Amino acid sequence: TPRTFGRQCAPADSAKYHPTERCIIRIGAESMTPKRLRNLFLAVVTAAATTLAAVPPENTVWPRPVLVPVPTAVNGVRQPVVSLKGTWKVNTSPPADFWNNSVDPASWRDMAVPGQLSSQGIGLRGPQIAYKTKIEIPADFAGKRIVLRFQGVTAYAKVWVNGTYIRDHFGGFTAWTCDVTEQVTAGQDAWLTVGVTIRREGISGFNDGSILRDVKLMAVPQNHLVRFNIETTLDSNYRDAVLKVWTAMAFRESAGGHVNLTLQDAEGRAITATPSSVGLARSNPETILEIGGHVNLTLQDAEGRTITATPSSVGLTRSNPETILEIAIAAPRKWDAEHPNLYTLQASVTDGANVVETVSRTFGFRQIQRDGRRLLVNGKEVKLRGVDRHDIDPLTGRAVPPEQCDRDAQIFRAANMNFIRTSHYPPMEEFLDACDRYGLYVDDEASVAFAVNGVQNDPEYTPDFMNQWSEQIERDRSHPSVLMWSMGNESAWGRNIRKQYDYARVEDPSRPIIFSWADLAPFGARPPFEIYSLHYAYYDSDTSAFSDLWSGTWWNPGYAKNLSVAGQKQTQTDVPVLHDESTHIPAYDLNEQMRDPGVRNFWGETIKRFWEN
Repeated sequence: TPRTFGRQCAPADSAKYHPTERCIIRIGAESMTPKRLRNLFLAVVTAAATTLAAVPPENTVWPRPVLVPVPTAVNGVRQPVVSLKGTWKVNTSPPADFWNNSVDPASWRDMAVPGQLSSQGIGLRGPQIAYKTKIEIPADFAGKRIVLRFQGVTAYAKVWVNGTYIRDHFGGFTAWTCDVTEQVTAGQDAWLTVGVTIRREGISGFNDGSILRDVKLMAVPQNHLVRFNIETTLDSNYRDAVLKVWTAMAFRESAGGHVNLTLQDAEGRAITATPSSVGLARSNPETILEIGGHVNLTLQDAEGRTITATPSSVGLTRSNPETILEIAIAAPRKWDAEHPNLYTLQASVTDGANVVETVSRTFGFRQIQRDGRRLLVNGKEVKLRGVDRHDIDPLTGRAVPPEQCDRDAQIFRAANMNFIRTSHYPPMEEFLDACDRYGLYVDDEASVAFAVNGVQNDPEYTPDFMNQWSEQIERDRSHPSVLMWSMGNESAWGRNIRKQYDYARVEDPSRPIIFSWADLAPFGARPPFEIYSLHYAYYDSDTSAFSDLWSGTWWNPGYAKNLSVAGQKQTQTDVPVLHDESTHIPAYDLNEQMRDPGVRNFWGETIKRFWEN
C-alpha cells in the first residue's frame, strides 16, 4: 500500500494519541437534513452539540510563524499593497545611531533595491550595512493596520521606522512581516531604516547583506487574516478530493470576523464548494476547514455544467471551537507536471455588513505518496529530471527580476525538464507561481549550505536554523509544485538539522523530506528523511545505490562513509534515491579543461544514463 504523507488521528483515549495530530471528523451528507442544517448554523451564536471544528494545535517543536497574507482588496483602500522598490540610500560604514531620523543620508550612496551590493559595485567595509528610504503612507491607509512585508533581506537584519526599533530577523530568502501602525501616520512620509549585520560564521554563505527581494507596504483591516493555507488529498481511487483550508485571524477590534470562501477553476468559473465560510472570533482565531469527502457540493466541470452540494456554511463559537468538514469534490482536474491544472480559492472577510478584506490563492489538487522506493504523484510513479537553479542574473546578480522567474520556468519546460532544485535557498515566490502554472516539481531547499564546524549542533544557532525553516514552510506550503522539503545542502548532520526534520514532520506531513549529506544522518528502519540525497556518483555506478564520489568529505577528509550492510539494505528497501546534484558541466577543474577542451562534450553522456534509467 502506498504511504500517504499525512495521517488520520487516533482516539483521544488511545495509547497512540498525540495532542499535536490534526484530526479529521467525517460527517455524512445523508445525516444533514434541512432542519438539522438550520440547527447547526444556529450554533454560531449558541452552542453546538456536535463537534464540527478543530483548532490546529501549536507545533511543539518550534513556534509556527505568523506571515500576514498579501491582500488583493481591502475595503476603503484603493491600492492595499505598495512596492517600495526603487532608489534607497546605503552606507557600508554607517555612523552611530544611523537609525535616527536626525541622521541625514543625503551623502550616502544610491542603491537600487531590490539589489545585490556586489552587482552594483558596492564593496563591504565592515560587517554592518545601513539602508534608508523615505516612504509615503497613503492617506486611505487611515484606520487600517499598516504592515511591512520583507521578501528577502540577507543576513541579520534590524528594522526601525521613524527612529523606533520594530524587530529583528535572520535569514535572507524567506518572507517576514512587521506591524508599523503605531509608528506612522496615514498621509505623511516616514523614514524606514534597515540595518544588516553579516555573520562570517553562519549556516549559509549566501547571506551577503543585500536586500535581494521586494519590500511591500500593506494595509489590512483591524481584524485581518494572518494565515490562509491550502492542502489537498485524494481518495484511494485518485478521483475525488478533499480541500483543506487553514485560516487564522488577528483581532484588534471587539467584533468577530467571518471568512467567505470562493472557489474558481483555471478558466475562472465559480465552483460551489461547501462549507463556503467560517466564523472566527478573538476567543477562537484559527481553524482548519476541509472541503471534500462525504458531503455533496456544487462543482462546475470543464464544460461549465454545475453539480450542487450542501451544507453551505459553518460557524465557530467559544463552546465549539473545532470543526473540520469533509465534502466530496467529485473528480476535480488534478495537478501534476504534465497537467498543471490550477484552481483559485478566494477568502473574503466580513464584519457583518461589509467585505473588509479579500485574499486569494491558486492551488492544484494533487497528492504525494511513497511506495517503497517509488515516489508517486496522484498514484502514478514520477521520475525527476531537471537541474539545480540559483536566483541569478548576469546584470543584477541574485536580485532577479520577477519576470525572469516566468521566463526561466518556460525555458525549463521547453527543455523537457520536470524538476527544479532551488539550490541553495528558497526561491522567489514568483518562481513557485510559475512552476505551478507550467508544471515543474520543486525541491524547496532551506537556506542552509555548508553548515559545518559545529553550527549544526550549537544551540545558539538553533533560532537561525528554525526561524527561516518555519517561515519557508509557512510561505510555500500551498504551492502544488513544491514536491519535497530540503533541509539544506552539503551540511553536517546535527541536532539543529534534526530539529528541522521534527518540525516539518509535525507541520506538514503531506510532503517527503530530503537532506544533503544524507549519509551523515543516522540510518536504520526510520531514517530522518524520506528521499536519499546523492551527490556526484561515479559514472559507472548503480544509480539506485547509496554511494557517491567521495571517500571522505571536503570539510573532514578523515571521515569515512562506512555504512553498515544491514543499514544500507534496510534503508534502500524503503527510500528512493535522488541525484539532486550531479553531472553539471565541468566548471571547477580548470586544469582538466585546459588539457582537454572537449571534456564538456561528455556531459551529455552522463545525462543520457540518468534519462534512460
